[in-house]
Amino acid sequence: VLNLNRGQIRRLFPTVAGKQYTLQFAHRASVSGIVNLQLYVDGQLKRFISGSSFWKKATYTFTADRTGTVIEIRPLFNRAGMLLDSFELVETGGSTIFYQPEESLDLLKGERALGNWRLEIADTRGQFAGNLLNWQLQFIFAEETKPAVTLVNGACYSGQISGDEIKYFIVEVPRAATMATNTLTGTNDLVMFFNQNAAPSGGTNDFAVDFNGSHTCVLQPLTQTERRERRFTVDDMQ
Repeated sequence: VLNLNRGQIRRLFPTVAGKQYTLQFAHRASVSGIVNLQLYVDGQLKRFISGSSFWKKATYTFTADRTGTVIEIRPLFNRAGMLLDSFELVETGGSTIFYQPEESLDLLKGERALGNWRLEIADTRGQFAGNLLNWQLQFIFAEETKPAVTLVNGACYSGQISGDEIKYFIVEVPRAATMATNTLTGTNDLVMFFNQNAAPSGGTNDFAVDFNGSHTCVLQPLTQTERRERRFTVDDMQ
């Protein structure tokens, strides 16, 4: 336990510019009345700390702007009576710092990403300016869209598929519908996949019907989710 009395504590800590640190220590007033401390970082007043009759923890987090940081603790109005203990300065931020662009990149949405990308940065801290060691550009690609044909009630659609080709169809189903009849006619071995939640992929979540020649497929009854939209694919399985 350190009795600050009317003195002050001043120490140079080995910090690294750009990294985040947290200073914490315990304090308690040893006399009655108001007893306050002043916390200085690199000569600038950062915080007033009030004492109490029981031990409390003071915490201050900052980002170092240079190599080596001077921290000072002084009594306010030269009033004695503050006890200090358990000083600790720890690095709390990671080595990677993320910055937002000066202008929004929303204008680039939907544009082709192919080409050369150049990063421009500015650091106005003079002799304390940092160095860019590495950078990368990460893209979030839109989900792949599959071209699909929307079928109309009572109207036939005619087309061709070959090999492992897959053709996607969408059937808009009224909410009041309780049954849907889909008729598929082909000259080879065809497989129809159905999924009411997403585009069918041939996985275990799809309803599959494997048939050859002209057949009628009746799917019933319809759930509330299924009434919204039916999606199915046709695959040529030769």
